[in-house]
Amino acid sequence: MSQVNPVKYKGLVSGLRTIVAEEGVAGTWKGFGPTLIGYSFQGAFKYGLYEVFKDYYMNLAGEEASAKYKGAIWLAGSASAEVFCHMRWLGNSQERVQTMVDVHDLWTRRARVFCHRNIRHFHFLFHPS
Repeated sequence: MSQVNPVKYKGLVSGLRTIVAEEGVAGTWKGFGPTLIGYSFQGAFKYGLYEVFKDYYMNLAGEEASAKYKGAIWLAGSASAEVFCHMRWLGNSQERVQTMVDVHDLWTRRARVFCHRNIRHFHFLFHPS
């Protein structure tokens, strides 16, 4: 499924005009709710993981090295949290885009995406590459 129709939406301004003409001003906010919720969960998860990784790396380095390399340890904690958070929430971007395209079928689409992800991962357990 394509996110946009290049024939219908030729640019930003013409695209906004088309959306407002077809759906009204409320159409420009389509997908805002799932995006807000997704980014809120992602931010909370990322911040929590940052604190976990920062504490882990400081304990691993020891008291003296932690004080000396505090910035590097904070950077490593932040990068580690970003990687894990990105892996967790990657599939949700597809779901948000699909919700913007077809908001009427949200729960069916959510179940289909969830099952697809889990079956795909289950399949890789038995068929290593």
